[in-house]
Amino acid sequence: MAGRQGKLLVVTGVTRGLGRALIEQCSQTDELKTCRLFGCGRNEDRVRELNEKYGPRYEFTALSTCDFDAVMRWAEGVVKECGGRGPHLLINNAGLTNETAPLWEVSREEFQRVVDTNIHGYYNVIKEEPTGIRQDIENNNAVQHQR
Repeated sequence: MAGRQGKLLVVTGVTRGLGRALIEQCSQTDELKTCRLFGCGRNEDRVRELNEKYGPRYEFTALSTCDFDAVMRWAEGVVKECGGRGPHLLINNAGLTNETAPLWEVSREEFQRVVDTNIHGYYNVIKEEPTGIRQDIENNNAVQHQR
């Protein structure tokens, strides 16, 4: 799989859960160690930790995928940093789940945060073709199991 050397990867939702685990796995997998990886997440402290831990090959930015303008600035910066080309793979992983409760017990505010992140956030990341961010896209989503 030497064909992955020099590839550009973009991952959203890198500060926790599956996104964080994915970054850790990429950093330990020989064929992915040579990839250039850009990631984003909402937690500024965790983004700072990731930047300190992984150095210049992996670059992390604090932003919410719910903020369309911030996502567009970030995507344009990624493309510019990569010489005008978009990533080979986008893993659109940012997502939220609400507290485990029957849906009718979830507050409107909490439900809105989940919808904004899990629907609007995905849309914002893949919306604009000029950024070059739309290549191969893997969408992961946070879902709640309800009995």
